[in-house]
Amino acid sequence: MKSLPFTHFTSKDSNTFYELGVSFKNKKKELTKHARRSYRNYYVDNSPSMEEELFVELSDYLLFQLGDELENNLKGVKNGSWAQRIVNKCTDSQLSHDCMNDILPFVKQAIWPHILTLDLPADRMMLMVQVLDWMMDMVREEMGKTFVQQQKNQVYQQTMKEMNAPLIPVSNELGILPFIGEIDTYKSQLVMESTTIERAQELELSTIILDLSGVSHIDTFVAQDIYNFSASLKLLGIEVVIVGFTPDIAQTSVHLNISFKQFTIYPNLAVALEQMKK
Repeated sequence: MKSLPFTHFTSKDSNTFYELGVSFKNKKKELTKHARRSYRNYYVDNSPSMEEELFVELSDYLLFQLGDELENNLKGVKNGSWAQRIVNKCTDSQLSHDCMNDILPFVKQAIWPHILTLDLPADRMMLMVQVLDWMMDMVREEMGKTFVQQQKNQVYQQTMKEMNAPLIPVSNELGILPFIGEIDTYKSQLVMESTTIERAQELELSTIILDLSGVSHIDTFVAQDIYNFSASLKLLGIEVVIVGFTPDIAQTSVHLNISFKQFTIYPNLAVALEQMKK
């Protein structure tokens, strides 16, 4: 993020911000129409990225927030809340990252001619252009961060769905943690994180069965993750039973010199449950 055009603003700067902010709010409908016209002309031969009604709603909101922020001497810009408000409005409308970015250039096209009509001195004009550019960049940056976070959330949700590895209590003392599918380090850490251990403590489980029989493949680091997770549970007084070791997991463990001797191991879940009844 580039820094503000100036570290401190004079009272004259503040007055200019205020006047420009008021003019944005007073001319909001006119500026929105200008932006809408540019948007429509741009997409005359192509499918628009969003419905015009939604574009108008978001452009109107952006212009109002711009005006309000300038009118209040960039208070929200200085504390970081300004861009987040814009992005929240866009994400509430379930827009993609590209659609959100599509709003800004058309609003910008509507703003510049309006600033020229205000007949500001050259230095005031330059300041306004710099500040507005900076504010738009703030929105773009916040949109980018939000998009990345949304992608991470989607990956997390999809991973958990694919992994299908909830901690399942089967009695007051026993829980089963089944692993299904291909596991890499990222996926294993998602499942074997502190929340799973906290869940085991909340349920007051004394034993957890790690069922690896549904795992098709692991990378070279997952065996270590499984060991660390099992050791953490054991240190908390929770007995760990591991079932379903495949040749792939066994070979990886031996290759890394990881020993699971301190844990109870059975070939499959059925045998483990049968033995635990005795």
